[in-house]
Amino acid sequence: LGSRGSIVPTFVNKIQKNEKIMITDPNMTRFNITMNQALDLIFRVLENGHGGDVHVPKLKSYKVGDITEVILDLLDSKQEIEITGIRPGEKLHEELISKNEIRNVYETNDDYVIFDSKTQNDNIIDNNPNIKKIHLETEYSSDNVELLSKEELKQILINEKLIPQLE
Repeated sequence: LGSRGSIVPTFVNKIQKNEKIMITDPNMTRFNITMNQALDLIFRVLENGHGGDVHVPKLKSYKVGDITEVILDLLDSKQEIEITGIRPGEKLHEELISKNEIRNVYETNDDYVIFDSKTQNDNIIDNNPNIKKIHLETEYSSDNVELLSKEELKQILINEKLIPQLE
């Protein structure tokens, strides 16, 4: 969420420079992962990965318009927002597991796991009671998971120290 080039530091920088904030679509959704969540994922994969499997964390998402409003509120800014429309090649929603991958998806408490072969599936499932087969009805996309509320977004930005004036 606070990585270089992500929405939070970009908007904070624009506000600090008194520049207009441009968003493509306020209803655009993006998955949310904090630095600690990303590190936890890495450690889970190191402990539980088998080679050739893809681990996708179970995440919530947010609307670009909501996080924009939260950043403006936290910085007590009335900065102008311009809605530019979606650019060529840009997606309205992020997709982490496609419809084509669904048949190979299993899950743990924290992640979805995609295996690359039936043999790998059977061997791992037989030896790991924490992994179970699931049947997603649609792709794992930022528009069909739980959305973070503005208050949750605010708490994440504060807790992760992503707003400089609040540190």
